[in-house]
Amino acid sequence: MRTLLLCFGVAVASIVGTVALFVLYATISDARTTGKDRVSFSELLADVEAGHVEEISVHGQIYTFKRRPGDGPKGTREALGPVADGAELLTLRPSDPSLPAPRVVTP
Repeated sequence: MRTLLLCFGVAVASIVGTVALFVLYATISDARTTGKDRVSFSELLADVEAGHVEEISVHGQIYTFKRRPGDGPKGTREALGPVADGAELLTLRPSDPSLPAPRVVTP
């Protein structure tokens, strides 16, 4: 009986370990293949408010954006946000009219 319980414990531990390694690999692989820094939607909104965003491309819930040169980290960043309609896209601009608004691209 003890041997059976020990074998069962080893089998469960193997399955849990395999699943954990798969999830870790999938996370690392996804981050490397997209080449984009993933940030929170609130971080995107803060960058827009500060006038740091040059362009935003919206595909469903995925907002891909580029920062203006000299305004922080270079490269393309990505945020997951709400599905936006035309009216919501117009709000993706700084409240201060003296700051540059990003160009918004939709498919």
